[in-house]
Amino acid sequence: MEARTDGFDFVSTSGKEVEWHHVKTRGDSGTRPRHRRGVLYAKARVPEYWVVNLVDRVLEVFREPGDGPYGQRFRLPVDARVSPLGWPEMEIEVASLFPDEIIS
Repeated sequence: MEARTDGFDFVSTSGKEVEWHHVKTRGDSGTRPRHRRGVLYAKARVPEYWVVNLVDRVLEVFREPGDGPYGQRFRLPVDARVSPLGWPEMEIEVASLFPDEIIS
């Protein structure tokens, strides 16, 4: 099976900066590397990171970093809206984060 792109990570490193990371997995093996990356982000006290999960068609939001995994995790469907911690006045349509062919 060939590697495929399953999503993107959005990482806020200071509450105001955003990094984007392509997430590539082979089959269903993307969960374990993503979990490890999340633990590293939490230990580094990255306040929030998002995963655009193209397979399940949800936005996974991680907040409240700690010494292990994030304390808060929720999954938002494509018809939801979300506000980043660093920009609470901004409201983003989850669907706008997905390629058109995923949400149609």
